[in-house]
Amino acid sequence: MKRLGNAFDEIVSVKNLLKAHREARKNKRRYFQVLRFERHLKHNIRKLHKELVENLWSVFGYRQFLRYDSGKIRVIDWNPCYKDNLVQHAIERVAGRYLTKTFIEDTYAGVKKRGIHKGVMRMKQFLSEYTADMPIYVLKLDVRKYYQNIDHEILKEKLRHKIKDKRVLNLFYLIIDSHFPGLPIGNYLSQLLANFYLTSYDRFVKDSGFKHYSRYCDDIVVLNSDKNKLRDLLRETQAKFAELKLTIKPNVQIYPIERGGIDFLGYVFHRDKICLRKKMIFRYRRAAIRFNENPTEKNSKPLSSYWGWFEWLTDGDRLWHRFFACSYKKLQAKFKQEAKNHERNSEGTANVLPQ
Repeated sequence: MKRLGNAFDEIVSVKNLLKAHREARKNKRRYFQVLRFERHLKHNIRKLHKELVENLWSVFGYRQFLRYDSGKIRVIDWNPCYKDNLVQHAIERVAGRYLTKTFIEDTYAGVKKRGIHKGVMRMKQFLSEYTADMPIYVLKLDVRKYYQNIDHEILKEKLRHKIKDKRVLNLFYLIIDSHFPGLPIGNYLSQLLANFYLTSYDRFVKDSGFKHYSRYCDDIVVLNSDKNKLRDLLRETQAKFAELKLTIKPNVQIYPIERGGIDFLGYVFHRDKICLRKKMIFRYRRAAIRFNENPTEKNSKPLSSYWGWFEWLTDGDRLWHRFFACSYKKLQAKFKQEAKNHERNSEGTANVLPQ
């Protein structure tokens, strides 16, 4: 695959910056930074274009906060500058989409139209290729503090192998060097770059003959009928990761699938069924009870994601109907109808009021 060249002008063009703005503002249209930027949109876009062309743009900086997620405390470095977020979207629209083409089919994080549900379908396909009398061994591993341990110089070298436009590389370097150590979890481009960092390892595993390999960011699963082959792969993986200055977490395992299934992408995969993680079931119960106690549209919104998750479960219908008599779509239709009725009643009241 040829290296990306002469892409800078396309990235910083007014047309691409406007499209990047439309993407960056999604679900943020009421944010103060977005409202202020849109107040003089054409002027601000042209000003940003000029800064990028004249090499005057720089990353604003980060604010740090803690987020409690799945029993873990994560340090999030968030860049409050909307303009910086817009530039990252502009880069992703051109250079990011080029880098995505270098990814293997079985990596999912931060790739459009290739999220968790695509990963679930592939894992189901992998398992279907094993007959009942064939053993299935699982190599399950992830990287210790992955984002924090991504080496800047190694990442830059990898980018140079794929991009030859020095001005595009300079944009990436500004973003990479704006945070130390590693990459900030809160950056829009961080997931793309983190995914790209392990692309060489993905190809190494596939070229070694392991067809049943999946990765979601730093969460890695490999299936094989030969346990010794997985042990050899683990030793080679440790050497490959050492070259990338990464460390495997000590909870790495090689085990038969019958011993608890495969905990991956929020699901637990078995030979003949797919279950939801116990934590996810617990959260769903809390959301369902909260809605049944107070059936408002606000309390119905968290149920949307669970309805999507249950689509892939062997016992998804049973779990859903334990709390609800109808589907999520019918619940939403009910709220929309009630909103329309409320609007009609409001209009009727306004018409009978004395002038």
